Amino acid sequence: MWIVLTQYLLIDLVFLEIYMDWWAILVIAVAPSLFWLWFFYRQDTYEPEPIRVLAKMFILGMIIAIPAIILEGLFGLFFSGMALIVIIAPIVEESLKFLIVREVEYNDTKFDEPMEGITFSVSTALGFATLENIIFLLYQTSEISIAFTGIIRALFTISGHAIFAIPWGYAIGMVKFHAAGKRGRSLLIIGLLAGFVFLGLFNFLLFQNLIGFAILILIAFPLMFWFAEEEIHKALDITYQFEGPLG
Repeated sequence: MWIVLTQYLLIDLVFLEIYMDWWAILVIAVAPSLFWLWFFYRQDTYEPEPIRVLAKMFILGMIIAIPAIILEGLFGLFFSGMALIVIIAPIVEESLKFLIVREVEYNDTKFDEPMEGITFSVSTALGFATLENIIFLLYQTSEISIAFTGIIRALFTISGHAIFAIPWGYAIGMVKFHAAGKRGRSLLIIGLLAGFVFLGLFNFLLFQNLIGFAILILIAFPLMFWFAEEEIHKALDITYQFEGPLG
């Protein structure tokens, strides 16, 4: 009897450990995204979108990560190495995020100020990054690797996805409220190209040696963050012109 009870106890402990590992992975994967979502949400000082709208875009970002993974896998049959992670992946990922925001929110009446192009793009990008983060962490084989990968991705990769989306998010907001026609199309193209370049450069430096990684975290990433903040300030300035102080 005691042998049977011991066997059941051991089985329960194994399942409890697996259950706790899943919870730990989910917390490590999701918490940074929620923090960065809150960080960028607070940037909209005029009329912040309802949380339910951002939650919708966040979930759609998670969903769109699935076809992105499939497409990148298909392209992987023809491309490999740096071509795949520096050129193909940025084009696939940023284009899909852009299409979701463009098709779902662009004509919505809730989209009523330029800054919300950035808010929607960041929410979608962070949802995308969250599912990607969960998958990366599930591939880790030890608690140390889970913790290390989680920290690095929380500081750089997850926030990076938000930053990469801001140029084309800003462009969407500008086209809707301030720049139509040829100028609007040019802004969208430039915004998307900036997103491609940012993500491509990030991936390139990330997979280099220690010097490349140092350049990424000490020079390239801070410059990208500064650029994103400038785009946010420009969007807020345009909103100020249309609505006046604090709407």
